[in-house]
Amino acid sequence: MSRPAIRGDAQRVKEVILDGGVAIVQGDVGYGMLTATPEAAGKTREIKKRAAHKRHGMLGCREFRVRAQILDQRKHDMIDAITVDYDLPLGVIAPVRLDDPVVRSIEPETFRASSVDGTMAMLHNNGALSDELARLSLDENMAFLGSSANLTGTGVKFRVQDIQPEVLEQADLIVDYGLAKYHVYQLSSTMINFDTMQVIRIGCGYEVISDILLRYFGVECPPDPGRDAVPLGHLWEPGAIEEYASPTV
Repeated sequence: MSRPAIRGDAQRVKEVILDGGVAIVQGDVGYGMLTATPEAAGKTREIKKRAAHKRHGMLGCREFRVRAQILDQRKHDMIDAITVDYDLPLGVIAPVRLDDPVVRSIEPETFRASSVDGTMAMLHNNGALSDELARLSLDENMAFLGSSANLTGTGVKFRVQDIQPEVLEQADLIVDYGLAKYHVYQLSSTMINFDTMQVIRIGCGYEVISDILLRYFGVECPPDPGRDAVPLGHLWEPGAIEEYASPTV
């Protein structure tokens, strides 16, 4: 028996996705599929039967966010309070600098399919393996694009054996680290558009994130309407209930 081989597994994932493959990896908020090439990104959309309004996100970290996402210092402080001081995962949506080498590595068609009005999502603080992969992404000047390892609309999966067989069969590499840390939420990461200050998805840790933003910044998040109203936590997408369709923080 031994500990997880974080660095070695991250290197294996990097090699697979830079070679045009698809890797399924565990994060604290559940299992995801990672890619780095336009062909592989397109393949994951087909595998998942992904709707057009769904976007890939980038693996990120504080260093990448500060240099590549366009936000003022107060908003960086909000994100740091959540992801650094309280050590919580968070999907950060913000405008990106098109001249950043990692952003520039995204082929135009893939960028169009992964962005909205010049903004992209960057997942922060999703566990040790994701953190190491985010570091490798910067070293390689290559965006590592991800989405949940599931069929669209079926919810995030927290164990490999819960991922649909037709998704697993298409992966070139599967890194199985067992049960994901935040499985008790049965939701993916909380996602906030810090450009418009809108909650896009209520996810794991939302009640703590809401408390942090109110306590330290005087920013009030909308209440969680519950799983009956938004089963997967999405407040901003086609079909969202009207009163939560444009919640402003």
